[in-house]
Amino acid sequence: MPRMSHPHLPRVPISLDEYNELYTLVFEELDCDDEYPLGTSISLDPSCSEVDVYRKLPSSPRIEYGGYITAESIQYWEGDAESVIIEQNKLCTWHSHPVTHPWADLPSWIDLHRFLRYPNVRHILVGNRLLWVMDKDEDTVAYCRRLLEWEAANLTSTFSSILDTAKARDARSDDVWCEATQMYAITVLREIGWDSVKDWPDQLERDPLSSSVSLLREQLGIAVRLYLRLSHTAGTNLS
Repeated sequence: MPRMSHPHLPRVPISLDEYNELYTLVFEELDCDDEYPLGTSISLDPSCSEVDVYRKLPSSPRIEYGGYITAESIQYWEGDAESVIIEQNKLCTWHSHPVTHPWADLPSWIDLHRFLRYPNVRHILVGNRLLWVMDKDEDTVAYCRRLLEWEAANLTSTFSSILDTAKARDARSDDVWCEATQMYAITVLREIGWDSVKDWPDQLERDPLSSSVSLLREQLGIAVRLYLRLSHTAGTNLS
């Protein structure tokens, strides 16, 4: 992951060698050969500010979009109503929530777990009104290490147990997998120190500009900046 000078791209918070070594606790290789959907590209004007770039990120009332951002472009592709595939080994990644979802403006448990678990340094969540810019700094890296060390020892047995419990309650495979993935994310976040993790969605009923941001910093070490999604013109909402 090279160091960039573009304002919309982050810097790796520690030395690149240390950062890559950290993620080999769970991943044998960071440059995986997974196949990703054929995406669409939005070119970026070099004069764009950080927030101008992020306000170009598309969303939809019905499905999620996701992708990554480079110095020159936004790359993205379609997901479904619940998820989207993201190349998490990219420096700066992003995804959108369906804007009609009641929790569109709040990162999910799965969003937060994946941000710590994967080597992307910045992730932008596109909500209905808000843009969440989540960064890893040296404080965050300590939580990433704690999570990765725990998963290296416990991932398989814990997820298998959660999945078996979900199957016993519901025979529908799609619902079972979604429920198990969410419960696993909650379990991991609690294991690394967030005791009140299950109260997280209630933050939407409070002021996300203060309590939610400070809570993520205190409990997970994640540095957050919030922008209003729309300026004076309509944002990019895809049908």
